[in-house]
Parts: sequence; C-alpha cells; structure tokens
Amino acid sequence: MSLWADRDRLTRRLTHRRAVQSCGKGADMRAVEVLALAAGIGVLVAGCGESTVVKKGDRFEVLEDLRVTANTEWEQPYADGFATIIPKGTVIQARFTTTPGASFFECVPVEVNRSKNQVAIVSYFVPEQVRKREGFKGFSFSLAVKDIGTKYKRLEK
Repeated sequence: MSLWADRDRLTRRLTHRRAVQSCGKGADMRAVEVLALAAGIGVLVAGCGESTVVKKGDRFEVLEDLRVTANTEWEQPYADGFATIIPKGTVIQARFTTTPGASFFECVPVEVNRSKNQVAIVSYFVPEQVRKREGFKGFSFSLAVKDIGTKYKRLEK
C-alpha cells in the first residue's frame, strides 16, 4: 500500500475516533461519518496543492550551500552514495514528476559555477574514486519539496 493511502487511512481512523469520543456513545453515527469524510477530503485537498508538485524538467536555483548525500547510479543493481555540498547558485533540474504530497524530488545539477559542461559537473561533485569505478553511470540528489522557496527557488521555463 502506498504512503499516500496509509496516511489517508490513518487520518480517517483518527478523525473517526475523535468524533466518537467527542459525541459520546449515544451519538448519531451518520453525523460522525460525515464529519470523518469532511476531514478526509480536507486532508486530500490540502495535500494536493499545485505549488508542491514538481514536474519533470522543472529547474531550481540553490539559494544557499546545501550539505547533502548524493545517490549514485550503477550498471549493476547496486546502491551507493557520497556526501557533498551543492554550492549556492547551482541550477538543478527535476528528473521526474512527483506525486501530490511527495516529500522529496529527485534532481541533477545542470549548471555549477556558471558551467553547463556535464563532465565538469560530474568532476566537481563526484569523488574521483567513485566516478572512475567500473559501472558508474551517474548521480542525483533527493531534495525536500518543503524547502522550495527557502533553500532553492523555482526558475521560469
């Protein structure tokens, strides 16, 4: 089951429990169900704001140096990562469209220190012992959606 579905189910259960506690044992359960449904719809609408959806190709400028862990990609089914700092002014681009309510989005740097050269970008971020290892294909960052507007700003297309 997805995280979204789990959150929705938990919200309905908690809302129902609170409504039953506040209404007492002799309360009309139909009113309790309506209250729970309304609360569930409120959570759904609040979690689907257009401003929190990141679309594939969206570009952002980093507003402050960010200490992150980069995710590496390999030819073989293998996962690894390394710590790095994304410098202020770096332009990053989303790799995929997020689902509504997603906490993170995956992105790659497309411009660092005014350079758009991909070889230079990989050399800047990825330690030599990682990028020269057999099977290395690339890297990406997972950044928090909640930090859009504070740590990185959306750029016009």
